[in-house]
Amino acid sequence: MTDIDIDIDYLNVNRLAYTFESLHSSSNDTLRQLTKDTAIRALKIMNKYQSLHPSYKSMISYLSNENTVFTSEWSASVDKANRLLVNKYTDELHDCLQDTDKEQIMEKIGNLSKIYTIQGNYQQILTILNQFHSVIQFRSQPNDLNQFIQNRYMEFNFIQYTTTLYNLIWFPSNNESSSSATTSSLNAFKTINNYFKKVTVYYNKNEMLININNSNKEIQYYWLLNWLHLTVYFNQGKFDEFLIEFDALINDESTLKPLDILNFDPVSLQMEILIMFKISIAITKPFKNLSLLNYEFSNIIGSDNEILFELFNDNNTFEFTVHEVFLSLSESNFKEFKINFNEDVFKNKLISILGYTFPRNALSFIQFINNVVDFKNFLLIISITKRISKSNLMSLLGYSNDSMTNDLLLFISILKLGELGIGYDYGNDLFYNSGIKQNNLAEQIKDLENRLTGDSIANLIKGCLIEQALNS
Repeated sequence: MTDIDIDIDYLNVNRLAYTFESLHSSSNDTLRQLTKDTAIRALKIMNKYQSLHPSYKSMISYLSNENTVFTSEWSASVDKANRLLVNKYTDELHDCLQDTDKEQIMEKIGNLSKIYTIQGNYQQILTILNQFHSVIQFRSQPNDLNQFIQNRYMEFNFIQYTTTLYNLIWFPSNNESSSSATTSSLNAFKTINNYFKKVTVYYNKNEMLININNSNKEIQYYWLLNWLHLTVYFNQGKFDEFLIEFDALINDESTLKPLDILNFDPVSLQMEILIMFKISIAITKPFKNLSLLNYEFSNIIGSDNEILFELFNDNNTFEFTVHEVFLSLSESNFKEFKINFNEDVFKNKLISILGYTFPRNALSFIQFINNVVDFKNFLLIISITKRISKSNLMSLLGYSNDSMTNDLLLFISILKLGELGIGYDYGNDLFYNSGIKQNNLAEQIKDLENRLTGDSIANLIKGCLIEQALNS
């Protein structure tokens, strides 16, 4: 394991605050303990950087019966120290302009960005970055490794990327109308994608300069940006792209392995990304891939599934719990999945930890996952039977009533399954597959599977089927 020495613990505060705000009204003992632990961790990081997130008062109030140092007196002390630090760093930053010392400028920008990120004052960070971008004058192609390190281009873009991600996508502070928020979101993803392309081009240009035994901060920022951008694929509902890039990153053989960054504790991305991994598989691949042993890597020759077992090796983690829940799908235990996935504590914990990365409203996305699982299970069942009563089908799908019937009928219509002989007999209340013939059964099953993989899922996300199912 390579030592990682970039200071990015501050990025956790806003994410922890999201978890806290999602759970603080819960009466469940397990979730209440998680809420306390989350608040304490967030406040400790605020203390470390002497900066207060807007949720600090709620956190202190929530912990009022606990024996902690986090009181109103503590927050007043931090607030006072914060004002002094901001003034100090701002003055020092402007002093650096006299000799345009890039190292000093980046140090002060970094200090201010940590404080302002915790506060949610993202616009102030972007103003500083825009103000000093022309002053710093980055080299597009350094002459040697030392110049590459001193250029600080990756660090600058890391601050710009994370600030934009938090400001426009994950934790926006303004309340927009639904239509304007959608437009802003599309523009935000375009901006984020452009930032990442710019960094990738720079890295590729200078890859030959990087000493194979070197794991400097610039390279650490680069790989961390790769992991962060992986979450953005998920955020956009690009589940296929997520899996392709995930497979490439965990199999990358760089000296500083991307996995070293993923496992870097202060980043705390591993749990989120591994959960995204399981959800993306369930949406885009045959369920057998949810078994770590049977997972089929995308475009990776000679890949070893052992690496997945290493990532899911701690059964005390939440990502392992999520893995176990989805594993029941690979075993065709659909009822068990339904029960566990929709259990209140599990669902609320999942949303509180990962909800800000969901492609749509958290509860809507949970319902979307349920629907996709139902549709894929329906295809599996109907592909191996000529007819099945509505009641038996609902039971196999894990429902005690026929509430899914209308969604399945719309699903059959949208995917034009009638062309394959699949339909519904209203007179006898049964679903049928009149196209089944023994000599082409395998081909039909493959065709049905293909209709629920890749682009078809992306289209369904945007289509009327999902919209109707989610808004019902």
